[in-house]
Amino acid sequence: MDADNYLLICQRYIDLNPVRAQMVSHAADYPWSSYGCNALGDSSWVPPHPVFLLLAREAKQCCAAYLGLCDL
Repeated sequence: MDADNYLLICQRYIDLNPVRAQMVSHAADYPWSSYGCNALGDSSWVPPHPVFLLLAREAKQCCAAYLGLCDL
């Protein structure tokens, strides 16, 4: 498996774990998740990974693509 795809798969897995564990109903509700940064663009203190930036040309489009990867 190519390392770039694997990073996104792992990131998605980690971001959705609180939902799978029934700790929250939506990944955005878990405060310690990077989901808000990746899918919603909610943080300026967490720099996006270079692989994340390959999802699209603009930051908003990267977030939309990641949201689609998470199927939420």
